[in-house]
Order: sequence, then structure tokens, then C-alpha cells
Amino acid sequence: MAEHGTHSHSHSAELNDLSTSRLVWAVAINLGLTLVEVVVGVMAGSLMLLADALHNFSDGGALVVALIARRISRRSANERFTFGYRRAELVGAIVNLTTLIVIGLYLIYEAFVRLASPHPVAGGPVMIAAGVALALNLFTVLLLRSMARGNLNVRAAFVHHLADALSSLAVLLGGGAIALWGWSVLDPILTIAIAVYILIHGSAMFRQAATTLMNASPPQADVAALIRAMCGFPDVVNVHHVHLWELHEGEQSLEAHVVIERHDATEIEEIKRRIKTALRDDHGIGHSTLEFEFDDEGPRGECADETEMQH
Repeated sequence: MAEHGTHSHSHSAELNDLSTSRLVWAVAINLGLTLVEVVVGVMAGSLMLLADALHNFSDGGALVVALIARRISRRSANERFTFGYRRAELVGAIVNLTTLIVIGLYLIYEAFVRLASPHPVAGGPVMIAAGVALALNLFTVLLLRSMARGNLNVRAAFVHHLADALSSLAVLLGGGAIALWGWSVLDPILTIAIAVYILIHGSAMFRQAATTLMNASPPQADVAALIRAMCGFPDVVNVHHVHLWELHEGEQSLEAHVVIERHDATEIEEIKRRIKTALRDDHGIGHSTLEFEFDDEGPRGECADETEMQH
């Protein structure tokens, strides 16, 4: 039995090491690709290649955050950080996304300047760099595919790299059009399209990270439904002082005051156990803190109001 447990632990460690190794490779590919596209983009005078480099850099940054979070999350909570270190991921994401948004806005500005005063673009080097980017993005997708099933951050990176591949394909086609027909105007136009795409998705992820840091309720949560569920238990008179938040993405926590009719300690523990089980199994709340009050001590009425709403 002990040997089986040791074998399972060893197998899990090997899988973790493999996942970390794949993340490291994905980060190296993204950052190396970004450097190549920046150098070629500057030499060829292509803004759209620089925009594609920004797109790849943003995903490389997201993977760096995921890699660091994977390491930091293994640290145990301590007297200083009683909640642990999981929110380091959110702080890193906000720094990464802020940089992404600022550079995206600058690229749009430069693209409009280019539209007003066109610059010659070397289409051939752009095609070569975009072709390499397309191949490496598809390779990164293959690296992340198996990991994406069990990790939300990696799954997001997987989807983003599919989008990166489409972006690189657009740059490849644009470079071909410039090389064949001299349509240099496509460079700022595709730059604006890529930058707008980055800004839309970057802003959405920034809002999500910021609201989580501000202890907002998860976007999919229905606090009223949670209150109704707790009010549905026998002997529960009222539920108040309800707070719901995410410590980090995918880990919901709740605290609430539950007013009940008077019972002895054993019965109270049973009520608490049943409520906590329902919160975990039916609503995905892994950590809940419930403070119990007796009906002659706490406020009444909220459960009654919920009942009236149902009739």
C-alpha cells in the first residue's frame, strides 16, 4: 500500500516536471520569436510584424506568469501571508497587461502616422519572419494541448496561441501582397487590426484580474441563489453578512452569518456540515466560513423575503 502511494506520488511529480518543462520551452519559443520579429520588423520597416511580435510577447508574458505562479503556489501559507501566495499570479498579470495595453495604443498611433505618410516595407523578410512565427506558434499549441485540459491559465494560453497563429498567417499574407504588388498600405491597416484585437482581449483580462484583486464576487456567481439555498435548510431563519470572493481564479470562498432556531452543539455542527457540503457540491465553493446565531439574537426576515419572492 505504501509502495503504491510512493509510486503515485512519484508519477505525479514526473507529470509536474514534464508540465513545467513544456512551459519553459513555450516561454523560450515565444520570447525568442518576439526578438526575431522585432529585429526583422525594424529592418523591414514593418509595423504589422512589430504588432505580431507584441502579440507573441503578451502570450510569452502570460506563460511566464503561469510558470512563476506554478512555483510560487507550492509555497505554504505563513504568518505573514496567511492566504498563501496564489495572488502573485494576478499581480503579475496586471503588470503584463498594463504594458501590453500601452504598447498596443502606441502601435495604433504609429499606424495612423504611417497611413498619413506611407513608408516602404520589405515584404520578403516579413513573409519569412511571419512564416517562422506561424510554424512556432503551431508547435507551441501542440506543446500546450495536453496541459490545457487541467489548468485554466494554460488553457487560456493555448487558445491565445491559436489566435497568434492566425495573426501570423495574416501577416504572412500581408507580406506576400506587399512583396508581389507593393501594397504597403496593408502594413498599417493590419497593424491596427492586430492591435485592436490585442486591446480588446487585454482589457477584458485586465478587468477580470482587477476585480478579483478587489474581492469582487466571481462573474458567474449568483449571491441571491446562494442565500436561497442556505435558507432552504430546515431551522434556518435568516442568512446575512454574506461575502463571496475568489482568492484566485477558480477558488471561491464564502463567509456568512446563519441565524437558526436554538439547538444543542451537536445539531448545530450537523446543520453546518450539510450547508457546507451543499455549497461545495452544488455551487463550487471550496472554502466557507459560517457563523451561527440564534433567532432571538440575530436579525430576521431575509429568508422570509426569499420565500415570498418564490410564491
